[in-house]
Parts: sequence; structure tokens; C-alpha cells
Amino acid sequence: MFNPIRRWYTGVIVAFFLTHGAFVPEAAVRPASEAGFSLVELFTSEGCSSCPPADRLVSQLNGEVKGRPVYVLTYHVDYWNHLGWKDAYSDAAFSKRQRQYAGWLRLPGVYTPQAVVNGRVEFVGSNAKALRSAVESHLAQPVAAQLTVSGNLAEKNQVKLFFRASAAGTPVDLLIAFVQKRAESTVARGENEGKKLSHVQVVRKLEKIRVDDANRHVATLPLPPGFHPAQWEVVTFLQNPGDGHVLAASRVAFESAMGTRKPSPVSSKSLF
Repeated sequence: MFNPIRRWYTGVIVAFFLTHGAFVPEAAVRPASEAGFSLVELFTSEGCSSCPPADRLVSQLNGEVKGRPVYVLTYHVDYWNHLGWKDAYSDAAFSKRQRQYAGWLRLPGVYTPQAVVNGRVEFVGSNAKALRSAVESHLAQPVAAQLTVSGNLAEKNQVKLFFRASAAGTPVDLLIAFVQKRAESTVARGENEGKKLSHVQVVRKLEKIRVDDANRHVATLPLPPGFHPAQWEVVTFLQNPGDGHVLAASRVAFESAMGTRKPSPVSSKSLF
């Protein structure tokens, strides 16, 4: 179906990921030159017929890069909701974030599915070749900042985060994504009518805190409804508010309720 939201990508045909091979599995040895990280943000919607291939692609990526500093986040935008199907995982805040990327990346508009890697490059979210290239390229680049985060779930319906950020003198935003690892829906109307859709790494809430360089911080935040430590995770990342570049990323190391684990900064030796 023709989609005016994606009109400036009309005519672009992308090959499905099976034609492009697979990402490096977790059993692979991490190259010594791999000093960076990759944060993959996918903007998607259950109301978009072009989105399921992108959802499957990032699901494949998420399963195959364990043991490497690759972080997948999927945001369900809300601007498809008036076209027949309301996406239960959508949020106007995620549409706003995508529009912010359009400004940072100097794009004429927004579309789905769209993937953004480290806030620096964007492409059609089902383009496996572009995704693989962007992920591997940013893994090979040195990080511009350090981020160490741990968390405590001892308080009811709240998480207390302890973090230290170092960004070479640059004021940055700390983004905190509360992520549901897996979700499913059976779509009753719209472009995907009758389909059962599976999702991974669904962002249900995104918080932002402005931080100063080299400072230690403590923040107490309310947990989203339905949060369960076995089925959700918390991904944090530092972002330059001026140009949108993501400078560091890390999963939260919880000190209680999920076992005790020491946090590790993003570096060439860190694993997750």
C-alpha cells in the first residue's frame, strides 16, 4: 500500500536479510580492533506493512551479537495509529524522538521502518547490508566517552541508578530505556491485518537526565507498569544534545533482584 509517510523512499527496494548472510554469532572471537559499540534504534509500527521484515532483522541481530557491545532498541511510533490499527506499544514520545533525529540528520521527514546507528547514520530498517555495515563500522571505532551504570531494584516500583559519565568535558544527556525483551500481537486491522507479529527489545519508557562530565550521579525512577527483571532490561546511553551522536552505551548491572554483578564501562574488553 502506498504510504505518504515513506513517500521520499518510494521505489527503494530492499532485500530481506536472508540474502545477505548473518551477523557474527556470540561464539565468535571478538576482534582485537573492536574498541567501540553500536546502538541500533529502530523506528517501527504494527500498522506498517513494511515493518515486519525490519522487526525480524533486528531480532536476528539481537540474537547473534550476544557477547559483543551491540544494543538494540525498537521504538513503536504512534503516527500510524489513525490508519486502522492502534499499536499497543506505540508512544507519541517515540515519534517525537524520531522527528528529533530527522532534524539532527537533516532529513526531509520521518518514515518507517527507519534504523539509526549511534545517532550518526540512518537507513531503511530492513536493509540488512546497511545495518551490518553500520554495526561493524561503529564497533571498530574508539569510544568518545565512558559510562558505568549499576542499579538497585530494592524499592517497590522504583529503580535506583548509580552512574558515572565521562565525555571529555562535553555536557551530555543520559538516556535510560526500559526495554521489554519480547512481545507479540495479533493485528486485527490495518495493513498487517490477520498477522501475528513478534517484537524484540521494545522500548516502553525512555527517560532523560542531563549530566556533567566526570560526575557521579544517583537517580531514582519509577518503573513502567508490568516491569519484571526477568523479562525486561534497562539500557542506558550518552547522547550529545547538539548533534544527536551517541557517545557510549551500557546495560544496567543490577545489584539486587537480578543477582550481584559489577558494572563495566564500555571499552574494548567489556562484554554484556
